[in-house]
Amino acid sequence: TKVVVDTKGMRANEALRIVADLRSKGKTVADLEWTRLTKWRAPIAQVFDNPTRENAYSRFRNIDITFGGQELGAAALYAAAWFSAPYRAKVNFTIQNQFEPGLRCISLRANNEEIVFERAGNDSMNLRSTNGRERSYTYQDPSDQSLMTEELAILGPDPAFEIAFARAQEILHEQK
Repeated sequence: TKVVVDTKGMRANEALRIVADLRSKGKTVADLEWTRLTKWRAPIAQVFDNPTRENAYSRFRNIDITFGGQELGAAALYAAAWFSAPYRAKVNFTIQNQFEPGLRCISLRANNEEIVFERAGNDSMNLRSTNGRERSYTYQDPSDQSLMTEELAILGPDPAFEIAFARAQEILHEQK
């Protein structure tokens, strides 16, 4: 009942077209490139899970996405979409073509704070805020099997992906 695609390495517009075509045929679609973003989404989401946090997520109105490769890929677009969807934050993309394709850095900016989550090496990332907090994360790129397991554990459509996909289409249209 679910079609799982992997748009890794595809240009963003091609990836979204494939997913949209399958969805137009009534299919529930998942994209492993979205699933790979968990290592980016989860640590930033945890920052805002703290109920005593001074700056609410709604105050972060600018999102900067830096990615490697030659062209905007699905991962960078999905990340921008997920982070900008709730409050329609402004999104800026920066390409660093000297790096392999993929996400390099996500920056969230409010008037009085910036949160930066960036790749520090092949297996580590740093999360820092202008309020003085900093954390390092190590990770391993998940295997295709673990990505499929994570994706198939979600019965039916993934609400977070549905929201991100709709916003990704808007952002891609705005980029033209």
